[in-house]
Amino acid sequence: MSLIFLDSFDHYIDIVGASGKYDIGGNNCALVAGPQRTGIQCLQVISAAFGPSKAIRQTTDPLIASSYYSTGAGYAYFLSNNGAGASVSNVRLTINADGSLTVETFAGSGNFTTAALLFHFHAYNALGLRVTGCGSAVSRLRLWCNGVLVLDQSGVNTTNGGGRPLYCNGFQLMGCGGNADTCYHDDVYVLDCTDAVNNTYLGALRIYAGPPVSNGVVQWTPSAGTNWSNVNAIPPTGAAYNSSATVGQADQYLHPLPGGVPANSTLFAVQHCQDLQIDSGARSVTSDIAGTSSAASVALANGFLIYTWPYDINPATGLPWNAGVDFPLLAGPAVT
Repeated sequence: MSLIFLDSFDHYIDIVGASGKYDIGGNNCALVAGPQRTGIQCLQVISAAFGPSKAIRQTTDPLIASSYYSTGAGYAYFLSNNGAGASVSNVRLTINADGSLTVETFAGSGNFTTAALLFHFHAYNALGLRVTGCGSAVSRLRLWCNGVLVLDQSGVNTTNGGGRPLYCNGFQLMGCGGNADTCYHDDVYVLDCTDAVNNTYLGALRIYAGPPVSNGVVQWTPSAGTNWSNVNAIPPTGAAYNSSATVGQADQYLHPLPGGVPANSTLFAVQHCQDLQIDSGARSVTSDIAGTSSAASVALANGFLIYTWPYDINPATGLPWNAGVDFPLLAGPAVT
């Protein structure tokens, strides 16, 4: 599996905590309705450079990409081997006032800067940063801007000192900093390029969120109403929910192709998001796609959290996702 995480910013309002998708919220960040690129929201970072961060599964070949809008110079991304504390960095991407981009390292290899006038201020720019051999003394840096590979540098030291491990396991979305400037991220994705599929920059993707519209096979007990209508709120509220403590029980809901997605679209991946908490006892829950349960169960915590299951292919068919064949999609939670 190559896709680690993706985010449209369209189906929740809290960056961290209940119904949030990030581990640390950063400074002066908000999900706002404008100027979004896809869907109804985007991530705004103002006044300070540090946006939300997230721990991810470790990889030695991470790629982070988003559509990035900025009114001034400043940071765009951190990649680190410090988990959610991503500001302790291996690699940082910076936008410069002349429209050039700089990839910064912190272990003696110095900084690497592109030509000027590549980044356009006051507009969305498609950025992609890949660090092959991340955390090692012989890394390869690749940077894309608006569809063009603008930096390809090998033999770069991206270690971080202090005996830290030689991999990446966290990222942070950044802002331009300064009270006069504002930035926005939309359509973010992170890949593990050590895998066989989706293992290079995929371009300026559009990422859509879609809630369920009816029941499929339902086995969980609803708190009120019908199962699907308890879990279709955007943002999720936790006020209505479905609950089960029975191992093996699954609850499936019907998800149509999200609005805005053309029927003939190429789908690189799908991410199943579920807002979950412990009801009673100690249980783990996983993602069920059309009767196929993911092996990546999670032990639930107290308090609702958004858990994500990324899929490069449809696990029920073993084939790449097809907008015309795989949707409407049956998906829901399964007790393990």
